[in-house]
This record gives sequence, C-alpha cells and structure tokens, in this order.
Amino acid sequence: MVLGLAAGGRLVLVIVGGAFTAMGLLFSVIFAGKIPSDLAIAATGHPVEGRVLSAELDQSVRINGRHPVLATFAYTAGDRTYTSESSSTDRRLLSLKANDAVTLEVAGLNPSWARLPGTTRSWTGYFGGFVVIFFLIGVGLLASAMRSHRRVRRAFVHGQPVIGRVVSLGPDTSVRINGRHPFRLSWEFVAADDEIYDGSISSMHLLELEPFAKQREVIVLHDPANPRINTLYVPERS
Repeated sequence: MVLGLAAGGRLVLVIVGGAFTAMGLLFSVIFAGKIPSDLAIAATGHPVEGRVLSAELDQSVRINGRHPVLATFAYTAGDRTYTSESSSTDRRLLSLKANDAVTLEVAGLNPSWARLPGTTRSWTGYFGGFVVIFFLIGVGLLASAMRSHRRVRRAFVHGQPVIGRVVSLGPDTSVRINGRHPFRLSWEFVAADDEIYDGSISSMHLLELEPFAKQREVIVLHDPANPRINTLYVPERS
C-alpha cells in the first residue's frame, strides 16, 4: 500500500475540487443555463415575426437590486408555433402590450430558442457565465489530484528503490483539513544522475509516520526518467 495516497495535500485538492465542481455545476444551471441558447441565437439567429403575450416585472429575481422585465411571446417557425421569453433590465419593454407585433431573433440550430432584439433568454444576461469559472476551477483541481495520484502510484508500482534520508516530520501548516493540519514526512535522496531530489508524504495520523522518521533512512521508489516522481516504500500490512 502507499501511505497517505488520499491524505494531506491531495485530499485537500479532492475536497476543494469536488466542492467547486458541484457548486459550479449547480450555479451554472441556475445562473447560466440559458446562455448557450443565447450564444446560438447570436451565431445563427434570423428574424421571425411574432406576437407579444405579456411583458411584466420578474418579481422572483433581482439584478443589481432591480427586477428585470420578462417578456413572453409566441411565433411560428416552419409548421410549428412556439412560445418563448426574453429577459432584460430595460424597463421600456414594459410598454409592450399583449398582441403587439414584434420581430424576434430565432436560433437556426433550434427554432424553440428565440428572444427580442437587445435582450437575452438568460435572466442574468451573458454576465451570468462567470459562474462557469467555479466549475472549471473544480475540474482543474480534481484533475491535478488525479494526476498526482497516478504519478505516485506509478512510482510505487514501477519505480526503482533507492535509500533516502529522512529530513523532517511535523505538521504541514500549509494545509488544513477539518481544522487540523496533516503531518508530513519529508526525505531526500541521490538519484543515478548524482542530483539530490526530495519528496514527502502526508497523513492525518502521526503514528503512521513516526516509525519511518525514527529509522532515519527509508526506501524511496522513484521514476529513473524523472526522479522528482517518487514515493515512500511502505510494506504491506499483514
């Protein structure tokens, strides 16, 4: 087994990355769910005549402290009649009355996506797309944790052994999990190229790392092609 594969820094990446991914996905649906259709209209939209069904303040949301105007309309595309809506902070839309004729922008990719010129289908406008950043950050952190896990696993399974010297054992103050700092065991070793490399491993349990610190010298498994990829050899427990 590889001690601490899911502990310390990698565990933090998994926890934070998972939280950002889940939060970003939820926020993307709520705040930016209709932005893809707005982009499709911007890229492939064409004019279609329609009629207003209603135009009123959307009391369910606020943008910069103001309720946006929600305009609902009907139109015919092909042989089907569609109903759609637009959102805008422009209060002039309130002047629209039921049955007023309007020219709409309809997406060529999907005729059910339509809006009034100068408005968006998304109630947050294009600005709502910023929440996607949270999702991208989360995915990036998870990918980094997975990449680190694979590198350590590869060193453990296929790496060559070398004697390393224990450098330190103590709390990793750069990381906090549930209010506690994990413990980090650090080492250094000389690879075949006569260069000195270092490595570390973390655990929330000091007793798991103390036996190695007391040995002063430990077996380190490293990738000869890239000695920076290394991990501590931990015998299987019986």
